[in-house]
Amino acid sequence: MAAGRPGPAVDLLAPLGEQAERIGGVRVEREIIQDTYARALVEAGRPRQAADLLHHCLTHRRHHMYETFLLAPAPGADGPRARTASDPL
Repeated sequence: MAAGRPGPAVDLLAPLGEQAERIGGVRVEREIIQDTYARALVEAGRPRQAADLLHHCLTHRRHHMYETFLLAPAPGADGPRARTASDPL
């Protein structure tokens, strides 16, 4: 992140900020930009701005269906567990 200098990273990522959707590409790439920007804000001593950005991201990101699948308890299980490659789809 700007060679260990979060201030310049913030300056580089600020124009993207909450508008990463406009860049295009796949959603994961846009989320990486937003999350990197939030991390740079925290490391640059601007945690309130990072919290605002993350709140915006979390309230505007669409939920991935596979997240529900991964977090759901297996049938007959007492609670959530990590899925394995041998689990049926």
